[in-house]
Amino acid sequence: MVKEESLSFGHLALKYGYISLEQLQESLAVQKERAARGQIQKLGEILVELGHLTHSQVIELFRKQASM
Repeated sequence: MVKEESLSFGHLALKYGYISLEQLQESLAVQKERAARGQIQKLGEILVELGHLTHSQVIELFRKQASM
C-alpha cells in the first residue's frame, strides 16, 4: 500500500512542475512493487533513481512539505 506521505510528496512535485503525472504514476508503481517484496523506499529516492528529480529538488520539496 502506498503511504499518504508519498502521495503528498508526489502531489507537491506535480504542483511545482518538477514531474509529470506519468512519472509520478511510474514511481508509485515501482514503490508499490518494491513494498510488496518488503523493500520500503521513499518516493523521493525512487524519483531520483529513475532520473525524474535531482537530489536538490527532493530536498526543496521536503522543505515545502514540512512547512505545510
